[in-house]
Amino acid sequence: DGRVDRWEYYPSEATVAKTGLRPFQAPERVERATRYDGKVSRWEYFEQGALVRVEEDTDGDGKIDKWETYKDGSLAEMALDTDHLGKPSRRLIYKSDGSLDHVETLH
Repeated sequence: DGRVDRWEYYPSEATVAKTGLRPFQAPERVERATRYDGKVSRWEYFEQGALVRVEEDTDGDGKIDKWETYKDGSLAEMALDTDHLGKPSRRLIYKSDGSLDHVETLH
């Protein structure tokens, strides 16, 4: 994030006199290059350290085509753009135990 995480102070005797650390802060967003091409293709969003949603470009065309929503640490919903129109065309709804509940077709 470009901010100093650790710093040390050395007086003239070359021994550490003081060390400081920035308090840990859970990320709000993590960007990942999942296609091994160096381009970000997955964005993970967190609230209070918990994953709440993900957006992903699964086919490398530069457009988001997969959306995931998490509740209490589990996948609750996945939406997919299977028509390449920039919006979900199918939605998979999951039960709290992680099993698939039903699929919706959106048009």
